[in-house]
Amino acid sequence: MHHHRSPGAAARAAAAVVLLALALSLGAAPALGATAGPDLVYRPEDLAFPLAGAARVIGDADVEAVLARLLGKNAFLIPLLQLDRGDRRGKIRRLLQLEAAVRSVDLKDLGKFENALRLDAFRDLWQSIQGVRGKAATGAELASLERAVETYGMLVDLAKRLGSTTKRGRYAWLLAMARDELSRRVKDQEKVRVLKQLIREDLLEALAHLGSRPERDAPATKADIEEKLKTLDQEFGGLNPLHAPTGQGITTTSAMGLRRHPKTGRIRPHEGIDLASAGCDGWKVVAVGPGRVVRSDWNGGYGFMVVVRHDLDAGVFYSRYGHLRNEGRAAPGTVVGRGDPIGLCNNTGVSTGPHLHFEVRRGSENGKPIDPHPLLTGSAAALPVE
Repeated sequence: MHHHRSPGAAARAAAAVVLLALALSLGAAPALGATAGPDLVYRPEDLAFPLAGAARVIGDADVEAVLARLLGKNAFLIPLLQLDRGDRRGKIRRLLQLEAAVRSVDLKDLGKFENALRLDAFRDLWQSIQGVRGKAATGAELASLERAVETYGMLVDLAKRLGSTTKRGRYAWLLAMARDELSRRVKDQEKVRVLKQLIREDLLEALAHLGSRPERDAPATKADIEEKLKTLDQEFGGLNPLHAPTGQGITTTSAMGLRRHPKTGRIRPHEGIDLASAGCDGWKVVAVGPGRVVRSDWNGGYGFMVVVRHDLDAGVFYSRYGHLRNEGRAAPGTVVGRGDPIGLCNNTGVSTGPHLHFEVRRGSENGKPIDPHPLLTGSAAALPVE
C-alpha cells in the first residue's frame, strides 16, 4: 500500500525547510544569559560541547535522510535553498548531533550530560585563571570565563530541577568563582557592580546548600564561602593594624628598607615597618583586611607571629604581624574581617621593646615584600601593580 502525503503536509514540510535555511543563513540563535533561565537556549558555539560520547555520531547519511524526509518530492529545493553547501550541511549535522545527545540523557540524574558540561566549565575556568591578576585579560581569557559562567549556570539550573541539594551548592560556589574571576578582568564598572551582586547571591546559595559537614570532594567549605563574602563586603587597608585606645597615638619607629638592626647592630634589609607607642604592650593587633589566618606560631626573630592570606582583585597578598604575645593569637584557619583582632602587641623574639612588626608580601607567605606604610591610610589601590 502506498501512502501519499497531502498537499498541506508537503507544503508544511517545505516551509519547515525554508525556515531552517533562513535560520542557517542568519546564523543567530538567542544567547544564553549569565544565569540559566527555566529553559535552556543554545547558541551555535554551544554545540561544540563534547556530547558525542553520549550518543551515536551523526554523519552525512543522517543529514541526507533528514532532508529527504522533510522534502520528499521537493528535493529540487536543495540547491535553491543552498542546502548543498558544506557549511550549512555542517550546521545541520551539529544540530542533529545535539538532538541525539539530548535524547540520550537520562534525566533521572545529571549523568553524562552533567559530566560533559562540568568538564567544559572546569577547563574554561582553569585556562582563564592562568593569567596574572592585575594585568589586562586577553580576549581568549574573557571568552573562557564567559563560557564557564554560562556552563556553571546551566549546572546550577539542572541541579535545582533534579533536586540535588549538594550539587546545587557545589555548582553555585563554582559559578561564584567563575564570576569573581570575570569581575577582576572586565573594565566596565557597572558590569563589575552587577557581577559582585550576582556573586553574593551565588555564595549565599552555596552556603545554604553545601551542608554544614565538610565533604572530602567538596570544592569549598563553609569557611571558604564566609571568607569570600567578607572579601566582597570589606576594603583592604585604610587602618593601622596596631589598635590604640582612644586618645593614644601610634608612631612608625622604623620604616622599610636598609637599616642598622637595633639589637644586633648589623646593616640588613628591614622588610616591613615597626609600629609602637608608649604603653603599647597588650594592645590589640587587628587584620588590615579580610582574609584567612594561615599561620599562627613562633617564628624565630619575629617571635610569635600571625600571617593572614588576602585574595584581592590585585592579586594574593599576605600580611604578617610579629612580636605578638603567645596568648590571644587567632588560630590557623580563622576567617577574619578588616579590623578583627588577631593578637596582642608584645616584644617576643628579637626585639628591644614592645612594638608591632608589620609586613605585606605578594604571592606567598615568603614572597616579595612591599612597603605597607601606604596601607595605614590608603586602600588596596595603594598596592603596587606588578
